[in-house]
Amino acid sequence: MRKETQELAAWANGKPLGVTLPAILMASSTEEVRQYLQQRRTQAGIFASRPAIDEEQWLRFYSSPKFLERTLLAELGIPQHAAALKIFNALHSARRAGPRVAKYAFGAIVAAFTQPDDSLHAEVINAVLTAPDEDDEPFDITNPATAFYFWVYLPCWLVYGVTPWELLRRTSRGEKPAEVAVRQLVRLDSMAMRAPAIKRWERGDGAGGVHRHKKLLKWASQTPFDKEKAPSRALKIVAARISYLTDLLDQQLQVPDLRALLELCQQPAGCQTFLDCSTDDDLGRAIRRVKQLFTGPAKPDKSTYGSVRALLG
Repeated sequence: MRKETQELAAWANGKPLGVTLPAILMASSTEEVRQYLQQRRTQAGIFASRPAIDEEQWLRFYSSPKFLERTLLAELGIPQHAAALKIFNALHSARRAGPRVAKYAFGAIVAAFTQPDDSLHAEVINAVLTAPDEDDEPFDITNPATAFYFWVYLPCWLVYGVTPWELLRRTSRGEKPAEVAVRQLVRLDSMAMRAPAIKRWERGDGAGGVHRHKKLLKWASQTPFDKEKAPSRALKIVAARISYLTDLLDQQLQVPDLRALLELCQQPAGCQTFLDCSTDDDLGRAIRRVKQLFTGPAKPDKSTYGSVRALLG
């Protein structure tokens, strides 16, 4: 067994595999995140040319997250099981679903994060880390939902910590928050200018929205988002996402534990330099700054975790 696997298994010992495995996979993906963000910002690689897009369908992705999910699953060839769809719907509409259904949906997901025998850690981690890539060819993003996911959803989620639909909701808030949200969306995707919410923002300027229309054209001509101020951006995003996930699962990894994991997984040069030159306090502050951007499901109360753990025995 490789030394890397043994070290990661030792780090994971005593922690739920359902927490440690995604954390390890995320910590190992920093270079991929860095490359993805660089290519998306500079419109290189798979983003060098925009795929042919049906405008009506593309704009429908902005108006219906469920439509995007269904289309994306179909494009990836993933069966849409009724039980899974019920869980998705409950998580999307927790208030309408009612507390009992929402609690069941959360419990069904947390049930996958059980604590196995620690001897399994090394075996599972080794199998995941040594699994061959199924396809070394460039990823095909010509399908509409797949294109929307990589062009709009994923960079929005990574850079701004929110979904495109959250940004659309912000366009109806106060003047400054609305303008920031519109700018972020239009820079990511010039076609967002045609979304009804952004058209309403444009007309809200009066006099035909001439001034705001000029702003939209300016933003549409800019890069999707600003160049990173430091080469450690990808590391901070990954670390914050790991922290957020483990906190949501009530298995919070503390900063020293996170640092140990990141150091065990090979990091890009600029990211490794940040780790080498920063203290735990520095890393903790960086994680908190990124996590402040996130919006997502509220963390359930302690009774929910207790109920799930009791069911799991």
